[in-house]
Amino acid sequence: MLVALKRSCAWLLTFNLNAILRPNVDLLISEGISATRISRLLVIQPRVILQSHGRMVYAVKTVKEIGLEPKEPKFIDALRVICSFSKSNWEKKVKTFMSLGWSKEEVFNSLRKDPISLTCSEKKLRYLMDFYVNTMKLDAKTIIAYPKLLLYSVDRILARYEVFKVLESMKLIKEDKKIVWEIPLSEKEFLEKYITKNKDKVPGLLDMYQQALKKNKDKVPGLTGS
Repeated sequence: MLVALKRSCAWLLTFNLNAILRPNVDLLISEGISATRISRLLVIQPRVILQSHGRMVYAVKTVKEIGLEPKEPKFIDALRVICSFSKSNWEKKVKTFMSLGWSKEEVFNSLRKDPISLTCSEKKLRYLMDFYVNTMKLDAKTIIAYPKLLLYSVDRILARYEVFKVLESMKLIKEDKKIVWEIPLSEKEFLEKYITKNKDKVPGLLDMYQQALKKNKDKVPGLTGS
């Protein structure tokens, strides 16, 4: 395990791996996490297991209290999320979600369902909740139920929304179409389904979409990444 780790992350040679790594690996194994899953974590994100042992104990305890058991597939992802926050910053993150209408249990449910969604910055979270609810008229409960909606880049969401509004105004899509479910489409799928399909009916649609992407990147600096 350590040999593979050293090959993939040469910078780890500066650490005393036995002193730092061993207690954390032993803890995860004692919790029932397989060596295969630990090895994968070590290669993908070694800094998680290079936390102090005290922080690792806290992170494991927190994830279990939230309702994920170590043998569940999402446990490692949730552990990665918790390890990325100090205790005070994690509490602040939960309070930020709650200030936008989420209950604490709904925040925890999102962590259980899609842990990475909780890494969304406060600025991006507030912007997207406002856009989804007030512009797209999406029920906040939908976002709470599908937290992955918080992971898509803002420029992508805004540009696609502009395309949908143009197509809607020209009666090329139904007004009640749930366009939020088209946001997860890959770029290739989106272009084929909405741009290429309608290019003859809406001249310049592709240019408009590309300009919208650029405009929204400039318009919302710091929010364009996922």
